[in-house]
Amino acid sequence: MEKEKKYNDETTEFHLLKKKKKKVVAIEEDDDDLKDLESTREFRKVDANASVVVRRHPNVKDGLTYAQLEERRKEGLVNKPKHHYDKSILQIILKNFFSYLNLLLFGVFGLLLASDIISGFKDFRLSNYFFMVIITANLLIGIIQEVRAKKIIDKLSLVAKTKSTVIREGIKNDVDAEDLVLDDIVLLTMGQKIVSDSIVREGSCEVNESLLTGESLPVKKNPGDVLFAGSFVSSGSCYCQVERVGSDNYITCLQEKAKKEKKNNSVILKALNTIIGIDSILVVPFGIFNFLAKYFGWADKALVGNIAQSMKNSVASMVAMIPSGLYLATSAALVVSVITLARRKTLIQDTYSIEMLARTDVLCLDKTGTITDGTMEVSEEISINKLEFDINDLIGDYLDSFEDKNQTAIAILNAHPAKKEYKVKNSLPFSSSRKMSAVEFENLGTFVVGAPEFIMDKNSSEVKKLQKYTEQGYRVLLVGKAEGLNGDEITGPITPVHAYIIKDHIRPEAHDTLEWFANNDVDIKIISGDNVLTVSEIARQAGVKNYDKYISLEGLTLDEVADAADKYTIFGRVAPEQKAALVTALKKAGHTVAMTGDGVNDILALKKADCSIAMASGSEAARNVSSLVLIESNFACLPKVVEEGRRVINNITAVASLFLMKTIFAIILTISTLYPFEPSNLMILEMFVIGLPSFFLALQPNKAPVKGGFIKNVLSRSIPGGLAFTIGIITFIIMGFNGTFGLSMVDRHNLQTIGGVYISIVGLVALLYACLPFSKIRVATFSLCTLASLVFCFASFSINGDPNFVAKITGYDISLLSQSQWILLIVSAIIGSGIFIGLMYLLTKLFNLKKKHD
Repeated sequence: MEKEKKYNDETTEFHLLKKKKKKVVAIEEDDDDLKDLESTREFRKVDANASVVVRRHPNVKDGLTYAQLEERRKEGLVNKPKHHYDKSILQIILKNFFSYLNLLLFGVFGLLLASDIISGFKDFRLSNYFFMVIITANLLIGIIQEVRAKKIIDKLSLVAKTKSTVIREGIKNDVDAEDLVLDDIVLLTMGQKIVSDSIVREGSCEVNESLLTGESLPVKKNPGDVLFAGSFVSSGSCYCQVERVGSDNYITCLQEKAKKEKKNNSVILKALNTIIGIDSILVVPFGIFNFLAKYFGWADKALVGNIAQSMKNSVASMVAMIPSGLYLATSAALVVSVITLARRKTLIQDTYSIEMLARTDVLCLDKTGTITDGTMEVSEEISINKLEFDINDLIGDYLDSFEDKNQTAIAILNAHPAKKEYKVKNSLPFSSSRKMSAVEFENLGTFVVGAPEFIMDKNSSEVKKLQKYTEQGYRVLLVGKAEGLNGDEITGPITPVHAYIIKDHIRPEAHDTLEWFANNDVDIKIISGDNVLTVSEIARQAGVKNYDKYISLEGLTLDEVADAADKYTIFGRVAPEQKAALVTALKKAGHTVAMTGDGVNDILALKKADCSIAMASGSEAARNVSSLVLIESNFACLPKVVEEGRRVINNITAVASLFLMKTIFAIILTISTLYPFEPSNLMILEMFVIGLPSFFLALQPNKAPVKGGFIKNVLSRSIPGGLAFTIGIITFIIMGFNGTFGLSMVDRHNLQTIGGVYISIVGLVALLYACLPFSKIRVATFSLCTLASLVFCFASFSINGDPNFVAKITGYDISLLSQSQWILLIVSAIIGSGIFIGLMYLLTKLFNLKKKHD
């Protein structure tokens, strides 16, 4: 009854993990008072919304009848989750298409097209619509990335397609996991996966629950004990009755929570959304104000009453204000990182997680499968009492006599293989409850292998001598000789013979990887379900700093766990909810936290982490919720991921300043209602000074540590360029109002030509700064983009027999400038470049002073 009550309490907690819409009341089918539910008004008065389920208790040899099976199916009590949180492909397309930014830009496209229609396509330039190429590319990349992620998630289901042996009307059948129903009788044998929470009815077995609890030792299950879905049978066999199905299973509750969309903590994404969000909010009112000012001549009287040109000018300012290519450059850089890391056996399920790992200052690691590879090896052997033969000649045959061979047995067999020389008369399999096994050999007697304190008296000298190895984190197996074996009973006193000291096998690359993180100011936290002494010892061998700061979380409250998070390095006996509490506490302390895991017990913590990393060899549910999956289950790949993240962050910071300097200058001129350009006038700037170089610069190697906030860094680099643009263009506009140097606000052609070339030249100076420090590729990028800019600015050539081809693309023609206008352009470009360099120097100095002060 105590076990039943414990299970009921646990399943009540499982129900709380999901929002339950209706109450299910279970009743026994032999309850005469409730058999006729139609006439039982008293029951309905208790809870009118209750859905009554009659529980069955079939004989384990017969199972449910087919009539009862059909009844369960009609009731919907099948082992299939009812809730799905993933989006359809149509929903993904609609979500990406109907974003505010896309709708805004499509609206701008419509207004620009309307202005051309109103003007009868006079001075129509296809290059005015160039911004739609960027929008389309942004849209396609977003959709492709999400569809790819959806396909990955759809393939991840922990119990899907797993076969179970079910008994129905006395016949054994192998069925899919999702075909099981409530109260089905299932036969479980060694190696089989448990696919639904069940109760053992007959027989006994040992179950590996490591993916659920983190504890690597098998757990003995007897009649009345609970079997959890997600674990598997390591030895023995039993008949069990399905107790929970579908969404009621503990593991399914965790899986369904895992499938919910995880909040993205990307600093770059948040910064871009903030910048573009604010900018997008300003675009519409500023655009309307600019149109009204042009049309009614509030400031610029040149376009009074000209609705088409007023619309085109206003739309041009709106396009210039939106740094739409910035998303494209960021997406392209991240996609290249995804491809690069895929070649290094790392699957990226959330592209922005690359950035978050680069910003991580606390990395939480699981012991098994991360620092260790899951295997064990014999570290030392201790001879206690010698026999007339070598015990190592016998131990191989001893362990080989059992079908189930755990990692401990495999470690000893690797050191001492079976020789098949000794005949087994009787055996007693290992049990986690008695912590020992026994084998009776012909003519040799009975030998016992197990934990020292279970074979001998805890206060014996032999156990005390071996205790130091246990305290150091080793697993100790003692071999003893007994008089005989009678069924499950070992007869006579046990004489200790030999001891094997066994340790986990640490990955050979673990030490170098942990040292790399230590040298890069990333603190390591080891979180495990194993004994804290074992974990601490392994951490010491792997080179983890502060390995001696350890604590067992067994029995601690979540508040106590949170208090311990920053004080200790090693955490043992950690429950799933305690892992999540540790991650949450570290984040509240101001850390950026990455978490590795391979089991269902890691899911909650993985969801809480800023960057979640799963091992491919672990559970599918853990892979489902994680941002990164290490295909070869080797965390030595992580430094390469961090370096990719640094490259993305540092390079995007550099190129973002190129996009935003155009935005800053466009906003200032739009507010002043003096914006003089059409979209095509900025094509050279957008293509050869910002667009193409940004793409190449974003892909360059850059392993420098990430420093400073993204927005602060970007604005400190973009403001000088934006102000240099603004000062020069406003100067030209003032001259246009006064007719100085032949410039005119009525016939804007020369003003647009001088202004377009001016911002292209000053923009090249800003590009030069973004290319620092120089490398061969950066020099080549700057040189080619400068050459292309100068050709389109100053060259006049014919393409396809059209001598005005360049002018039609850019909207200006340098050949029409007078000598005085040439002088004005050259002098202005030199002064504008000087303004940019001076402002950049000033802001850099202020930034450095503030940094020292902080």
